[in-house]
Amino acid sequence: NTSSVPTYVITISNPSAQQAAWTPFNTIYTILTFWAMTFFGDLLLCQVMKSYRNAKLDIRRNITSYFLELIIGTVLMIWIAILINKVTVLGNYELKDLEQATFIAMVLSILYLYEMASRVLRWQLLIHHIVTVVIILVSISRIYETKQIWILSTIFILALTAATEQPIHLALLLYRIKLYPWVATLFYFSSIQNLTVKLALHIWALVIWGQNVKDGDDVWRVVYPILAFVLLGVQIYASYVQWQLGKRVEQQIKKNQKPYTFESTAASQTEMETEGNPESKEQSTQIPSEKVSVEIQNPSNPS
Repeated sequence: NTSSVPTYVITISNPSAQQAAWTPFNTIYTILTFWAMTFFGDLLLCQVMKSYRNAKLDIRRNITSYFLELIIGTVLMIWIAILINKVTVLGNYELKDLEQATFIAMVLSILYLYEMASRVLRWQLLIHHIVTVVIILVSISRIYETKQIWILSTIFILALTAATEQPIHLALLLYRIKLYPWVATLFYFSSIQNLTVKLALHIWALVIWGQNVKDGDDVWRVVYPILAFVLLGVQIYASYVQWQLGKRVEQQIKKNQKPYTFESTAASQTEMETEGNPESKEQSTQIPSEKVSVEIQNPSNPS
């Protein structure tokens, strides 16, 4: 091999090797696993928390979604970190690493598609999920087509950006349950963590892309930077929204407002969708004219 781009030591002789990790059985099994986790999690919370049982359906779906992403995201984060250390840092390439990458790609894709199907997402999160799924599908197909290991490294790094969102999921979870004073701090932390970690990982992946762009795969070297910059832009905006949520929590605490609970009307999905939108916040503070009824009697007409 005269190319400067490293390739797999083990040749993928079986054209259907990609299906070794992403089979119809694994796909259905993963979907059922996610459904079971959310279903039984919902049943458990209904039994132990009366306020959760009486909450609106969309709020309950959000709560179970945060739990699901916390658990799955943490497992994937540890798994991906181990593979990055082996493949990208130490440079040990094996066919089983590719199969693990394919399985991780499947789990992430199904997780995002499952979330899009189960609850209403704001536009920023919707774009994030769609772009991530597209990156996963394109990159996996290019790896099996070209067998270039640097593409595998970029996949692991970009997958890690999706698996390091535990702080924001925890903050949103507590934001839904009750407005504790330190939830604002957690939102601020998640905003800074999201911005710094995502920037660092994207720069790392971009450096690897730049080192191999000359002799690399023609499709991936064009498609990757476009999708990566869109994904980074959405993630930066997410940091802004998280910071605004922290400021909102602080304002509610200072005004001694009712704690943010399941029963609170502030916990509606509509309000969460308008976080970070100043125009929506201004509209929410106005009193609807149709709900204000003031009757003024004419003194000259007692009737």
